[in-house]
Parts: sequence; C-alpha cells; structure tokens
Amino acid sequence: MTVPLLRPQPISYQSENWLLAPGYRWHRIGTAGWSQLLTMEQRPDTLWINGYSSFNRYNDRVPIALAATLPDSLKLIRVNRMTLKVHTPDTSHRDAKRAVDVRFIHGGHTYIMRVTDPKYEQAYLTKPERRYELGEAFLTVSLSEDYLGHAYKLVASIIERANITAGSKQ
Repeated sequence: MTVPLLRPQPISYQSENWLLAPGYRWHRIGTAGWSQLLTMEQRPDTLWINGYSSFNRYNDRVPIALAATLPDSLKLIRVNRMTLKVHTPDTSHRDAKRAVDVRFIHGGHTYIMRVTDPKYEQAYLTKPERRYELGEAFLTVSLSEDYLGHAYKLVASIIERANITAGSKQ
C-alpha cells in the first residue's frame, strides 16, 4: 500500500501513529507472500507485560501506568496454531455483546485476546458459538488506547498460512 502521510503523531506508547493526509486515496501496490512475511516476523519474549487479565481472557491487558513506559504498541508475530472462540460473555459482564476471541501460545506464554480483524469478526460472528481450530498464522497484535485504566492487547489482523502460498504475490 502507498498511504499518504503528513507526519508522525505518536501518543504515549502508541509510537507508531501517523497523521494521514486527508483527501488522498490509498493505493494497493502488491501483496506479500509467506516468505516475505517471515522476514518481518518479530520474536519478543512476551507481548509487552504479562500477568494482567480481564474477564474470560488471559494476559490481555496492561495497566495504563505500565503501558505508558512501553516503547511501542504493535507486534507482528507468528503462531503455529490458534483457537478462535465465538461466544457471548456472561450478561453480568460490562461488555456482554457477542465476540470472537483467540487463544494462542507465543514464547511459551498463553494468551486469550479479543479479535478485532474485521474480516475474521464478520466471518465468525455469523457462526455458532463454539471453538474453531486454525493453523499457522501471523497475528498483528496491538495495544488499545486507555479503556478503564488499561491498554488492551487486541488481535488486529490474522494472516493464515493456509490462505497464502509461500513466496506468492497473493
């Protein structure tokens, strides 16, 4: 993609933020194959700071005071497999709408996070409430803005190897 940018606009730990140039279109110039994604893979020991979990999720948030000390808010990681769970949280929970969560292991640590990838949300929210096993994939994990005193770890993008052929332009 070519994306018209005006200038960097970092906000605290979201150091990757840029101000987009208004009135300009984005242009798709190609796609990356699996081998190209492998060259961009990040291998952090942990996804920022672990040990803080929300209702029905695990290692999915960071207290905002700690998040403010972090150098970035995006990671591109590879997982061997993952499980998507379509569910409606308990009605006593603050956010009781139907959701898609993903469970995976990375660096020996278990994570259960909310999926915000529009393609996967749209596809899986129409399916029955249950677990769905998926294979190897790249995940873009992001840290949200402050929400009730925490930055939440979200899976913003899922790129399944099964949907890409190695080295292809797809």
